[in-house]
Amino acid sequence: QLIQIVFSLLLFFFFLLPFNTVADVPAKAQFYVTGFSPDSKMLYLEFADTTRNVKIGWMDLSTQKVSLFALQGTQNQLASPRSSADGKQLAIVIKEAVNNFETSQIGVLDLDSNTYRAITKSNTYKQFPSFSQDGKKIIYAQSNRIRESGKTRFSDWDIYETEVNTGVERRLTSFCFFAVSDPFYLNDGEKFVFSGEPSFCNYPVKGRIQDSPDNRRNYLTQYQGNIVFMVGGDETKLKPFLM
Repeated sequence: QLIQIVFSLLLFFFFLLPFNTVADVPAKAQFYVTGFSPDSKMLYLEFADTTRNVKIGWMDLSTQKVSLFALQGTQNQLASPRSSADGKQLAIVIKEAVNNFETSQIGVLDLDSNTYRAITKSNTYKQFPSFSQDGKKIIYAQSNRIRESGKTRFSDWDIYETEVNTGVERRLTSFCFFAVSDPFYLNDGEKFVFSGEPSFCNYPVKGRIQDSPDNRRNYLTQYQGNIVFMVGGDETKLKPFLM
């Protein structure tokens, strides 16, 4: 399982992030793979058309038929579908049109009824959700800064989780990463792995001024380009899992 998770981290880090960062390249209609169903019969997808309207969907691998989930009565967009362990639900991102898609919520799509609901409520931009093994929690990445210049719109990423039944949101890291990949729980539902650009705050000393170039420089001097992490709970130390 761990090898599959690490491979997924590297794959998504290099292939999904350009969708959010390359703002000056002419848009193309594109599919993005987000994961398999537990029985490996379905491939879950994200689709962006030439206007950057985003939908989610799935491909039946036996027929290669693609189905897209179309929202009705709202301009919100759904993204980043990932299956629960029992295959009955998808963790999703609900991008909010009312805030020009600069905020989003974590939600759940029920595959039997084709209905969805928002879990979180905070006024922030969230991405890359996935379930814990028992389906009680969803882990995700959250951006805490909207940049006013540069190609990358969202920055200062950290890892969060939410309880599916209560919607309680909990911050798990505090390092202000420039960019991160999908975070994944291990089977215990406590430890998790992800990759992230070297932090801009709280490294190596908690409270270091955000965006200080020393944060990134100190990390790169000590660990070079190793940016895959395994942590658990309120992590206070940043040390790569893979060297």
